[in-house]
Order: sequence, then structure tokens, then C-alpha cells
Amino acid sequence: MTPSIFLIFILLLLNSFDSGANLRAPKNISRHPSSTLYPLTRHAKVLREQMNIECDWAFCEVSVKYLIEAQQDISAFADFILPKKTKVSVKVGKNAVAVQKKAIPYGKDPLFKASFPFIVAKGQHEILINYRQSLSQQEVGYGYFSKGYFIGVFQYELWPLNEWQVAPDFNLDLIIKLKAELLGNWWDRLFNQASIYCFTTTFNRCDDEQNIVNEKCKTVTPLKSLEKNNPSIVKINMDAPLPDRLFCKISPE
Repeated sequence: MTPSIFLIFILLLLNSFDSGANLRAPKNISRHPSSTLYPLTRHAKVLREQMNIECDWAFCEVSVKYLIEAQQDISAFADFILPKKTKVSVKVGKNAVAVQKKAIPYGKDPLFKASFPFIVAKGQHEILINYRQSLSQQEVGYGYFSKGYFIGVFQYELWPLNEWQVAPDFNLDLIIKLKAELLGNWWDRLFNQASIYCFTTTFNRCDDEQNIVNEKCKTVTPLKSLEKNNPSIVKINMDAPLPDRLFCKISPE
């Protein structure tokens, strides 16, 4: 083998190693969902729920407000789930209340149960909850000739509210939008395709597995936003019963 042919052979061999190194699977970083409030007591009814969610690529700022009717004086603890330990603020009426967070073993990564006191007289009361949620990350378009990009995924468990008493005219007002810094000025927005796409899932039981909830038998429903022709915001109204889980994908394209 002449020196020139030998050199070409070595270069081709090295290139094949580089190609193999680039042929990896897409990276995915999974996060648990957060959740709506678990039922307090049979003596409380949910009249309305409002959710305002503002997202960048890594986090969403979540604000949830409930209007609850106590049918008698109530002294209880309200619980909900977070995917990781984070700062949470809660108001019952106009009063801030202390929040306790406790780790719950769950697979590889723990969940966190957030609890706060709900001590109210008979009548209507508002609960306001604010926290920051880390997003799951899904890599898209990775390959030898492309670096790809990541899509942030927000997940929220809606099903606990179906275990409450709810008013006949209950509705959930949901607004999800991109943070202003992702949109830039009007020139940036002309070329920036950043968008939010949301859908819900309901985990059904298969015909031959009546008592088993099966991931394969789920119903996926895309959400049609009330805000038409604006890919940076989703506005939805939902009635009870609610789907099991909300998904929103934040994409740079």
C-alpha cells in the first residue's frame, strides 16, 4: 500500500468513527407533572378554576386560582404534587399561608407533596397558588448534519379535580403563553417561529382489560385555542369532567 493510499484509508477510518459517535439517540430529560389540588373534604365544592402559565424554554411560572364554597366551617390541609422542590406561595383569601413540602419516593426521581392549611368559615373562598415548574426536554432533529433543538414540555395532572364536588356550571379558564423575552421585538417576531401546542390525554381502559388503565388505550385531544393566529398564546375554557392530564409543548419552530 502506497503512503498516499494508506493516508486516505486512515482518514476514512477516522471519519467512520466520528460518524458513529454522532449517530446517537435523541436526548430526553423527563420531569414529573405537577397537579391540581386533591380533594379537601366532602363539605367543599369547586365553583371555578383559573390557570395562568407563562413559559420560557426551561421553566413555566404557574399561577392557579380556585373559587371554593365551604358548606360548613372547615379545618383541613390541602395537598398537591410538584415534580421537584421549588418555592411555592399560597394565599387563602387575602392571607398568605405557610407551605410544607415533603419528598415522596417515586421511581428514580422523587415527587414533592406541597401542603397548606385551609381553615375557613362557611361560604366562598379563593385559593391562589404560585410556583415555578421545570420542563421536560425532548430533542428533535438531531443527526450527523444537524445539531437539532429541544422542545420544552409542560405537564399538569387535571384528574384530581374530578374527585371533588364541582358546581354544575364549573369551568376551567386556562391561559398559557410564551414569556416576552422569547418573542423579542416586531422584527424578531417576523422570523421567530416560537410557539405553544397543547393537548390533553385521558387514560382509558382497554376492552379486554376493564380494570387496568393502559397507556396504549389513551385518548389524545388537541386543544383549539380561543386566540386564533397567535402561536405564542393558548386560551382554553374546559367544563367538568376534566381530562386526566394537560400537555403543552414549547417549540422554537
